Amino acid sequence: MESIECGAPVVLGRHFENFAAEAEAISATCGEARQETASGAASVLQTWLRDPAARTASLNSQRRALPDAEQIAKAYLEKLSPWLKKLCA
Repeated sequence: MESIECGAPVVLGRHFENFAAEAEAISATCGEARQETASGAASVLQTWLRDPAARTASLNSQRRALPDAEQIAKAYLEKLSPWLKKLCA
């Protein structure tokens, strides 16, 4: 999700369990973001590299699908808190 916040759209593969809800939201608003094969991912990336307007449209769709950056940071901290507490104990 950080890459989207930094201005780069993402291509998602089959395995995205840690942030399944976000992956589904991105896929729902930007269908080309979800690719099952390496060749499919490569094709999307080639399109984005050749066509800045397509890349920007995909990025904007993906940004709309995600909660704001503060919510993302809170979700990270919530998931990491059990390990952080062990480290700081």
